Amino acid sequence: MPTFCTSCGAAIEEPWAFCRSCGSKVTPSATAPEKPGSPSNQAERIFSQDLRGVTVTNTRLVVYNKTYALANVSSVSLEHRHPHKITGTLLIIVGFVVAAAQPLLGVGMIAIGGLLFLIKDHVVRLRTAGGESDALKTRNRAFAKQVTSSVEEAIVSRG
Repeated sequence: MPTFCTSCGAAIEEPWAFCRSCGSKVTPSATAPEKPGSPSNQAERIFSQDLRGVTVTNTRLVVYNKTYALANVSSVSLEHRHPHKITGTLLIIVGFVVAAAQPLLGVGMIAIGGLLFLIKDHVVRLRTAGGESDALKTRNRAFAKQVTSSVEEAIVSRG
């Protein structure tokens, strides 16, 4: 039976004394057998699984080979970010300056700068007692929403 890191939730192979994902020391409590009837001893139930490498079960969230233990997660949220805000602003400002000498080039820079404001990253953010982490970042809003809903359902199911 695989052991999971108590800090980041990554799977740990038996001979390792430290987690290969986050570097935390493997404590005896992380490898000790669990009591019968504990939530992590229940059958694993899959809430969402797709071909992109994201799986949500009642015990963990796996995102592109990184595993998060849901026992440590207190909440999940979907956030939207504009990653190219500074670049877009700079293009618009420089575009106005260039437009005085070369109007066509200046207008093109302003248009590209404006289009950069339309690009959004959708981030699935997990909150634990130890802090927050961005589990998934994608441009596909529907996919991020599906993952967030599945994680919420998994958190509620554990009781």
